[in-house]
Order: sequence, then structure tokens, then C-alpha cells
Amino acid sequence: MMPRDKIWEWVNENVEKRAWFVAHIAPKTTSLDKWWNSLAREVLVRYGNRKDVRGELRANYSTEGWTGPESMHYQAKKLTLLQFKDAETDGNVKQWLDEYISIVDAEIKRARLEEEREGLGD
Repeated sequence: MMPRDKIWEWVNENVEKRAWFVAHIAPKTTSLDKWWNSLAREVLVRYGNRKDVRGELRANYSTEGWTGPESMHYQAKKLTLLQFKDAETDGNVKQWLDEYISIVDAEIKRARLEEEREGLGD
């Protein structure tokens, strides 16, 4: 609702204390066509060199729910992130995607092990 230029003016007044906050509240985008103009991507382009911003956006994107096997959920999430990465040109965004994909890979492995233990991997 707020014009983006006003958001960036506000953040630039105190990047250290405000950039992570925008990453925290940025709406999650899961379709490639909406990703290009999303607030999430733009905050990465502008401030994704900051570890706190990348970490907060990962936390934002990790707040979720699903039904069905957890490993399938994470596999679908990984495929979406890989689509974003294949089309991406910005270095900050690529770094965030690489870091997040690595975390999702670990979650897939963990979930598969749990599902096998519970007899769901058959």
C-alpha cells in the first residue's frame, strides 16, 4: 500500500535497524511472474549484502504450513527456489537463493529420514 520509494527513504535513514524489518514483513511470493516485482526480491537487491536481511527473509519464507509429507513440501519449495535462481541476474538475490536452497536441502534429508522411521517412506 505504501509507495516503494517511501519505504526505501525510510530504510536508508537507518539501514542497520530497518532493512531487516522490511525483509521480515515482505509478503512471500511463490510464483516466478510475481517474484520480479516483489518487495522480497527488491529488499534483497538493495540490502541483500547484509547477513541480517538475508536471514530475516529466510525466516519470513520459512513461516508456513502444509499438508501431506514434509519431504514433498520441501521438495516443491526447492523447485520454486531453483526456478527463481535459474532466471535471476542479481548477485545478492542469487546468494540468498543459494543459502536458502542449501537449508531446504537439509530439511528434505531430515524429513525423509523421519518419514522412513515412521514408515511413511515406503
